[in-house]
Amino acid sequence: MLAVVPIVEGTGDTNATRSLILRYLRGRSIATDAISAKGRGNITRKGGLERLLSLASTIKPPYEASRKAILVLLDADDEPCAGTFALNLAERAQKCRLPHPVAIVVANRMFESWVIGSFEEMVRYGVCTVCKTVTIPDDVESIHKPKQWLEVTMSEPPYVPEIHQESFSMFIDFNLVKQRCRSFRRFCKTLDELLTMTNPPRGHVLPSHKSIGESSLLAKVEELPVTEVQEAHIQSTDLSKQSESDNKIAERRDHTFKTRPLVRKQ
Repeated sequence: MLAVVPIVEGTGDTNATRSLILRYLRGRSIATDAISAKGRGNITRKGGLERLLSLASTIKPPYEASRKAILVLLDADDEPCAGTFALNLAERAQKCRLPHPVAIVVANRMFESWVIGSFEEMVRYGVCTVCKTVTIPDDVESIHKPKQWLEVTMSEPPYVPEIHQESFSMFIDFNLVKQRCRSFRRFCKTLDELLTMTNPPRGHVLPSHKSIGESSLLAKVEELPVTEVQEAHIQSTDLSKQSESDNKIAERRDHTFKTRPLVRKQ
């Protein structure tokens, strides 16, 4: 069994992240108490991530766990590219060369984006009430300030991260949030990869440049309707055939030019 040691930004994230891990893996893993960095800056600053990883590596997993992994979860906030931000942190983590795998997951734009992705479930289960009729966008990561969105939308009780994050994590609909949040799909995929990983090399860290590239390509294809994907394939095939035809014509022309004797006009 796998023991996951989470590293999170603040106290409000500790129980919420642990709850998400346990719910998603459903008995296939154990999540230890999360380590709070007591502020996002304590992760991103020079030496901060490295110190927290060193601390997490000293935590002994429960006796029933045969292996351990560290999961660092933090918000993208105003980072221009969550993927690049995650890769930069992953490169720093790799230099620590820990004996167990490390995964960096960046919630885009923040944990509250995932909450909004399943907000109707929160209302349905009575976790909160709303003061107005709201429409949840298909891409909740496009909401620039999700925390303020919750503060304006919720009526009872008013949104307080330290109070609500844990209860919200218990009612998040995974399938619904996956549809609306690309970063949540990355979170779930990362947990799956950690769970199925066997004998990873020392210093193994997720994500890698390869995994980010494959995910970006897949996301672009997933966003296309089926007809557009088929049309793109047809256009690509037609262009390929046209290119082959053009090459054959050019070869015949070159051959004719080389073999035809030059005749000077009188």
